[in-house]
Amino acid sequence: MAFQPFSVQCLTCSSRLRVTDPSLVGTISACPKCGSMVEITGGDPVEDGGQDALPRAPEQVALGADSVDSETITRDAISAAEIDADHSVEELASYSQPFQGSDSLESAEVVDTAMPISPDDWQSDRTRKSRQLGMIVAVSIATLLIAVIVFAWFVRTWSRSGEVAAVPATEVPATEEGAEVEEPIAPDATEIEQSEPNREASAPTSPEVGPAEAKGTGTEAKGTEPVQGSGSATAKGTGPAKEGGTSDDHVKPPATMGEVAATVPAANSASVIPADLLPIDPLGPMPPVVNPDRDAVPPDAEEGMSKLDEIPPELRKFTVLLDLGREANETKPTIATPPSLNIAKIENAAEESLDPMMIATPPPAIDMDRALALEFALNSKGYPLGDLVLLFSQLTGVPVQIDWMTFDLAQKSIGQSVPTPRGFLSAGEQLEKVAESVGATLRVDKSFVLLTIDDATFAVIAEAITGVEDFAEQRSSAIAVLGAFLESEAEPNAATVRIGASLGEQQLAVLAFESLRRMRNIQGKVEDEFLRRWAHPVDSPAGPWTVLAAGDSGPALDAPVTIAELLRRVARRNQATCLVNWFDASRRRLSPEQIMMPYVQDDAGTMLSNTLRPFEMQVRRVDEHHWWVGTEATYDRLMVVVWSEPLGDQRGAFMKQITELMSGQSKDVFRIAYDQVSDRVMMLLPRYIVRQLPKIQQGIAAR
Repeated sequence: MAFQPFSVQCLTCSSRLRVTDPSLVGTISACPKCGSMVEITGGDPVEDGGQDALPRAPEQVALGADSVDSETITRDAISAAEIDADHSVEELASYSQPFQGSDSLESAEVVDTAMPISPDDWQSDRTRKSRQLGMIVAVSIATLLIAVIVFAWFVRTWSRSGEVAAVPATEVPATEEGAEVEEPIAPDATEIEQSEPNREASAPTSPEVGPAEAKGTGTEAKGTEPVQGSGSATAKGTGPAKEGGTSDDHVKPPATMGEVAATVPAANSASVIPADLLPIDPLGPMPPVVNPDRDAVPPDAEEGMSKLDEIPPELRKFTVLLDLGREANETKPTIATPPSLNIAKIENAAEESLDPMMIATPPPAIDMDRALALEFALNSKGYPLGDLVLLFSQLTGVPVQIDWMTFDLAQKSIGQSVPTPRGFLSAGEQLEKVAESVGATLRVDKSFVLLTIDDATFAVIAEAITGVEDFAEQRSSAIAVLGAFLESEAEPNAATVRIGASLGEQQLAVLAFESLRRMRNIQGKVEDEFLRRWAHPVDSPAGPWTVLAAGDSGPALDAPVTIAELLRRVARRNQATCLVNWFDASRRRLSPEQIMMPYVQDDAGTMLSNTLRPFEMQVRRVDEHHWWVGTEATYDRLMVVVWSEPLGDQRGAFMKQITELMSGQSKDVFRIAYDQVSDRVMMLLPRYIVRQLPKIQQGIAAR
């Protein structure tokens, strides 16, 4: 039998070893590739009978043999008694070492020379670095968040402790026996919203004018000073605060009504209240109204009343009722007397309730060039000016508003029918032609378009109205009253009243001249239908602009419409023209193209109120032919010129009370002048004060 070469497979590196020497059978040899030990168990012998002789089965299963008989392995693993007799004896006899299902070598004889695999070898360098970097980033973020939370907690704790320390219980210095000691009133901080830059100071204008409109002036609004409440340590007339939180070594008595009002510093007119007579954002400060029940000075805590020190300052003034241990004749009153028992309780103006997020994130700027480039054609013989402005706002998305006061003082009705241009023109060209047809001009701002009267044109109109020739022999007294109201520098024996060159000063002068004419029963030069919206008697029933409470809402809608179209459609159905204060609307994200689909089964007032309530806007009925849309806060602060009835003996008390009530306000908020000829008082006041003047007069008459 000739030796047949065979191959042995290495279990470590899977390489095959070629065995050609029969003497190597049954030995252990090292793998030339990896060095592992491999057992050589035998080859496939060939019979000498010839080339066609078949190889005999190996005596033992070789490690890595080329041919492995699975049936033989199975039979070797089973006991010989469990196999049929005719097959098992013959086959088992051919093997000298039957397969036992275990290692062919003893464990002591196998030597593994391969090195153990490191844990780092199971992953690449890139994966390992990525995991390490991710762990570092996660730990850094967690550390930063913890630091921020701890810092925020520290700041809040520090702020609270600072606030508590800033308002300590006032130390009452030792006084003489029997002296009355009172604790000063804690200051009430009044929030002041800085008004938008507007026209030149001391200049009235329409409530429709935007914040960026400043005709004939380029001044910028300056910062406002905070208005101090009654009893403030930093009130006007007191010295600077000393170290330790006190402003004086002695406790001062409570201020009177005049002193309380005098503590309000007069801020810059362009910042406290816009320079216009009727500004767009007139949310400046109003005089602090003293409430005797709320602003009474609390008593100071005395020795022996430590338990009562924990009572809030508002309730501490009543502790005198609980002090039963002292003699009644030795107890002195500690509840401060109100500054004036005759002062009427005045309601404050409505406050602006605007989401701070809307202030922090103003609406995006409008691309005026692109919006006004929209081309369209109008086929109409005539269109009301107010409705046409709403139509342009709806088509372009650009708020277009009318300078209503200027139009009224020029005696141009916003309800008049104007011809529309012919042919396809851009929106800008359409507006220019409409403005030319009514003798007006356009002023394009970054957020709106204003339709107003040119300054030069209005100056000519104002010059014709502000003449004093019609006062005849009462000319000198008229010049004196008008000069005092307009605060112009009058020369001795002046022949006329000097009027400023700005549009606002001219508007206020026109209102003052027309008011004085009506106070003296002289025929006016401006019709009542135009003047009564901006100047009227105190008790005029047409003065207040009431919230719309009725009207026809029209048929049910079958598709959404824009807010501009809805207002125009409902107003025209009720024979009225609607003007929108787009400055208030835009601050509340109400644009002309805002889509609406209201429930129109109610009356017009209810339907529009429900539609505009989310935007805090109101529709007010100015008169039977005009509606105005804006916020309640803006309406309360619109300026108006009013005059009283003949006062007689009540003149001094009335003027004193009004002056004390409005003390500390700038001339853009309050002006007053007495006309001896008519025995009336002419005043410039905000509308929320005007509607309460009858109550003040009744209180004076009742005394």
